Amino acid sequence: MFTSDHPAIDVLQSFFDEMNQWERERAQLFFDRHQLGPDEYLRLRAVKKERLTDIFRQYCEVGDEAERVQGMGSFSPDAPMHEGEVVTGIEEKRNKVIVETTSPQEGGWDYRYELVLVGDAYLLRDCRKRRIIGKDKWSKDML
Repeated sequence: MFTSDHPAIDVLQSFFDEMNQWERERAQLFFDRHQLGPDEYLRLRAVKKERLTDIFRQYCEVGDEAERVQGMGSFSPDAPMHEGEVVTGIEEKRNKVIVETTSPQEGGWDYRYELVLVGDAYLLRDCRKRRIIGKDKWSKDML
């Protein structure tokens, strides 16, 4: 297992934790939607959307302009998108860190995240890439 005490890894892990929690709550709201009245469901969905916006403002370079925030905030009703994702490598460049991870979900994916140094903190760029484990070609994916 890869280990690093780089501060960018801490930022990425905190982002994963927050997003996993958000996805669990959003999925629960989706499953509970029929027990709620339409007005209550829409109110709670707006609360979840605002929480997603807050997460991206905290961890992402473009904040609430991130692609995932601009949509309705996609989520997986089965399992959070980042659940089980583990860091496999890190590459430092000038004012930027590229972190590679792997995830066992859906047959297995590798991901590549860019974090940039803004002031004295690392922030995620809205440019995650993914590839099927064992393949060479990377494709754009949303955070």
